[in-house]
Amino acid sequence: MKTEPTYSEKLIEMSGRRVLIVDDNPDSLTFLAHYLRDHGLEVACVQDWVGVQNELLRRPDIILLDVMMPWVDGFEACRRLKAQADSRDIPVIFITGTRLSEVDKVCGFRVGAIDFMSKPLMPAEVLARIQIRLQTVDEQTDLLRANRQLYQREQRRAQAEVTLQQTLDQAVVIVSPKKELLFCSRKADELLRGTFPDYAPPHLPSALFTHSRAGSLVIERRNAPNQAGSMLITLAVVEQEASPESLEVLGLTTREAEILYWIAQGKTSQEIGIILQVSPHTVKKHVQHILPKLNVESRLAAALYAKELLSLRKAGETEGEGGAATMRPQFAPSVTDRAS
Repeated sequence: MKTEPTYSEKLIEMSGRRVLIVDDNPDSLTFLAHYLRDHGLEVACVQDWVGVQNELLRRPDIILLDVMMPWVDGFEACRRLKAQADSRDIPVIFITGTRLSEVDKVCGFRVGAIDFMSKPLMPAEVLARIQIRLQTVDEQTDLLRANRQLYQREQRRAQAEVTLQQTLDQAVVIVSPKKELLFCSRKADELLRGTFPDYAPPHLPSALFTHSRAGSLVIERRNAPNQAGSMLITLAVVEQEASPESLEVLGLTTREAEILYWIAQGKTSQEIGIILQVSPHTVKKHVQHILPKLNVESRLAAALYAKELLSLRKAGETEGEGGAATMRPQFAPSVTDRAS
């Protein structure tokens, strides 16, 4: 059964703590200094403010400060200690050889002291007061540390909320090491449904793990942060460039669509022949078949017609491969209109 530590056991816990004694007659406190050292405390004795400043470099845990000292008295020395950033948190206990008035004690507390002790000092009492004060300081330090940690956790939580909100605005999928769906943002779900007709969560398309692109969908994979073995998949849609295939919806052959595409780019028959590795005469023969299919009479009209159709395709104003009528430029009749 665990028992509370005894008084002497608690004193052992103070081992290694530093005590600074400031007195213009340190010889009178020699016995006290030896007593404190015998109980594990490190003790330094100085006689004036200069000695205090030197000992501050060694960072004492507590200061026993004589009230009555030449040059700088205890009250002024305490005020200076509390005004300095590197010493303001060190607890100060005043020691005095005379009886202080109530006004003096109030003044002492106001400049930052935490306690008073009168000479002759009783070593056991001094040790007990030091222990109690340092335990209080330790508890305050622990509390400040806990508050700092709580603040840091709150900051991380707030940042996580911002990150989560940003994630929700993106097309993001998180999968487990076994490729099981852990999270899918609304935007990602919309893109997956639009790209993969057979997509049925929680089952994911295999292309997410094997391809970097599916149609207009760009797929990027990386390790998910703070989730060992999990994968973070981001999806993005890139605008598809207009291509000759876009013109085949007009009833053109693949070669005719290629030629019309380059006509729309302002190329001559000779230039198109070089690009497609055919003769200019072959290009012109294909143009003769293209014009009636478009119900236009000139190469320029065909170029304008194709150019408008390609711009509509690029802008995404199509409903799919079967949406040619939706995309058809307004200035030219449809093939079916011409036939009728």
